[in-house]
Amino acid sequence: MDSEAVECWDNPITAGTESLYIQRDIESRLNRYNRDEDITAVWIWAEQRADGDYDLYIGYA
Repeated sequence: MDSEAVECWDNPITAGTESLYIQRDIESRLNRYNRDEDITAVWIWAEQRADGDYDLYIGYA
């Protein structure tokens, strides 16, 4: 984990009480980044949405 890895990210993952597959979605994204030899660092953060859910971002560098 590297707090500087915030310049690039894919679409955020929506997380909330109705999110059925949040673990699968996060693991899938992290596994994809792990397989990419060009990605050497990640950082994960969340931003609350107006509807009370959260957007989870996984930045990478």
